[in-house]
Amino acid sequence: MAKAVDAGYRLIIVLTGTIELLRGQTQRRLDMELIGEENILDGADPTDPSSIRDIDYISTNDADWKNGKFLRHGKDVHSLPEVPSIKRLTTVDKDYRKLRLGRDALDFRRTGELVDIGKPVYAPENIFSVDARIAVMKKNSASLKNLLHDLKNIRADGREIPALIIDDEADQASVNTINPRSKAELAREVKSRTAINKLIAELLKELPRAQYVGYTATPFANVFVSPEDSEDLFPKDFLVSLVPSAQYMGGKYFHDLDGVDDVDKGDPGRSNEAAFVRGLHADGHQDPQAEDKEILAAIDAFVLSGAIKKWREASNEGYEYRHHTMLVHESVQNAAQSELATKFRNVWSTAGYSSPSGLARLRALYTDDFFRVSTSRREWLDLPMPESFDDLKPYIGDTIDAITADSDPVVIVNGSSESDYNAMDFQLRPYWRIMVGGAKLSRGFTVEGLTISYFRRKAGSADTMMQMGRWFGYRPGYGDLVRLYIARDVADSRGKTYDLYDAFTSIIQDEESFRDQLHKFAEIKEDGRPVIRPIHVPPLVFQQFPWLKPTSPNKMYNAELAFEGDGGVVKDFNTHADRANGKVNADNWKAIRPLLAGLSEECSFRGVHDTQFRGRYTLASSDDVLAALRAFSLLQPDQLNPTIKMIENATAEGTLVDWAIIVPELDSTYEHLLDGHKITVMERQRRQGRPGFAGSERRHRAALEEISQLKDRVTPAGPTAEMLSTPTRGALLLTFTFDPELRDDERAEGRVAKARLLRANRPSTLVAEDLATLFSLAMPYESAPRGRLGFRVRRGGAEAETPIVDVG
Repeated sequence: MAKAVDAGYRLIIVLTGTIELLRGQTQRRLDMELIGEENILDGADPTDPSSIRDIDYISTNDADWKNGKFLRHGKDVHSLPEVPSIKRLTTVDKDYRKLRLGRDALDFRRTGELVDIGKPVYAPENIFSVDARIAVMKKNSASLKNLLHDLKNIRADGREIPALIIDDEADQASVNTINPRSKAELAREVKSRTAINKLIAELLKELPRAQYVGYTATPFANVFVSPEDSEDLFPKDFLVSLVPSAQYMGGKYFHDLDGVDDVDKGDPGRSNEAAFVRGLHADGHQDPQAEDKEILAAIDAFVLSGAIKKWREASNEGYEYRHHTMLVHESVQNAAQSELATKFRNVWSTAGYSSPSGLARLRALYTDDFFRVSTSRREWLDLPMPESFDDLKPYIGDTIDAITADSDPVVIVNGSSESDYNAMDFQLRPYWRIMVGGAKLSRGFTVEGLTISYFRRKAGSADTMMQMGRWFGYRPGYGDLVRLYIARDVADSRGKTYDLYDAFTSIIQDEESFRDQLHKFAEIKEDGRPVIRPIHVPPLVFQQFPWLKPTSPNKMYNAELAFEGDGGVVKDFNTHADRANGKVNADNWKAIRPLLAGLSEECSFRGVHDTQFRGRYTLASSDDVLAALRAFSLLQPDQLNPTIKMIENATAEGTLVDWAIIVPELDSTYEHLLDGHKITVMERQRRQGRPGFAGSERRHRAALEEISQLKDRVTPAGPTAEMLSTPTRGALLLTFTFDPELRDDERAEGRVAKARLLRANRPSTLVAEDLATLFSLAMPYESAPRGRLGFRVRRGGAEAETPIVDVG
């Protein structure tokens, strides 16, 4: 923004999230670090109480204002023609409102700033004599409508105003969430839009000289915007992945993304998980006492880490910790947050930090956890620690006093009470509290001094999960004290449990892959233009857990599944189109026929419940299998293409080298010859009312899981499958069934009846048109241990009305 003002941009609009808490925090930061005291005072005499009585920061007795921490330009910017002043159109406690008689504040042509009124504002003669205007606004319909109203009712024409629009949290509210391919929308000439998306589009129309720049930590929704929609906000010109500084505690700090040897998993000096993450396993409904014990452990860490901060401050080594907070996040429901806050208050009341038992708990926590972690991390952090817990004991009482300064150690922050917001004012005084909240304390908002997090909330999309990770951030002077207490087996409404820490690990790995892609868009040519524009090559968004979409479904109407795979998991491909004239059957047989070369003699494989089956096997390169699959036809191309792409990726990475081809055998009465190949033909019927055939038999699947080395597989598949198993080998099961053409008089009997007739008559020559080829496959477990999915922007011509491809 400072560079934009220097370059001549004279209207800067900052769109924050959707809550006032974040808007006010953003306004304050800009006032403090960019706008500065002189512009805030706007000529008012700071020594005259009546003149400054209503000026924010002065009227609220802001500690940073009093301590001189706001930017000071050192000169009267209003008296320097060559230096633009900055006029604030919003304040720390007021969003944009209609200016009414005060429209001169926005009207560049009414204030006498133009040197040559006959030329536009952007003319070289005028632009550097014009002051800049800044508005920090929520993404709120009323605020945006107020700004649009005023822009349309000033003398200055929007076409002459150089404007910069910064959309912070650009994936929230800004993205259109109305299905552009629904029948109702296709029937309209004008695309319907959600309110905020429409207003931003109108703002860009009103200010055609504007540059729009979006910032977000979770950009998945933004890259799913339709590139074909000229009025939408697809990042068509550039995408830049910003690199955080070394002081930032992000995903790499809390997760072992590169893996850790088993012997090192409990070593806090080698494992980030061992250092900073503490698992929550209790089910509060089934075992309230176990939950209370985990809550007490988290509160103990909050008290002990606060005492360590107090000790460091007293060490006279320059450490200062104004705020010390703990975040508790389990639900977005106000009632649930109130109940959880009561639990924390009750546990606090029984903690007994001045009693021998309470001090004994803190002593053990210090010795076994905090001292051990801090000393093991000195190579990176080098922060002082007391030699013994006894050195800390004098500061525990000070910590308790700070946490209970308002009598209640817990504060609920969910907007249900204005006093909650007033209590959580980081500017007025030191803030040491346990904060229970949800959405108000997630997206974009900085929880100052956050040291301990207690997190149990599951979300259905990766961007929502990441936005709730407030423990990511800058922790100057206390990075060794940060702890994450996170649910390792939280249950959903159906009773299925999820490991939230593992989910965050997968999200961060996917984000790293996404950022690697974004780097190719960051290269700039000599003329300043990007080498590759995102509108030409939309990036892929990756996903490892099928239950965890990259973003909410209503932001993925323009997404299509690019690839998918799940290591070691057997997937059936049996959704064939109707037989028609049999050409597809013949083509599919031709596609897989090369894979049957070199089949072994019959051997035995084991299946579920101690069953066995006979079969033959051979090995084929990944390239050969890819060639067969590319030539294979199913009902829809999208059923197979994502798997083909996944196999290509795994082959390129070297995690997939070759395949074991398994062909089950029945007795000789089922054997037929086709093109010189002896094959067993099953009696499997097409499903009624659904395309294609039933899936593979359960007894066959164990062999594929064994060969692909599925982790935690239950059924051993016997010595043959064990012999075929390698870490880089996939497994492909091929089965065949009769799919004869039926005459009208045979339709009532069905294909199975005719197949039995064909088997009984043993035709000397089986024709490929009458043979349906079914296959199932399992990729090597290590090629996608958590599963892997990739989404990309759907380009023009797609007919789908659903937001994403169903991945089951």
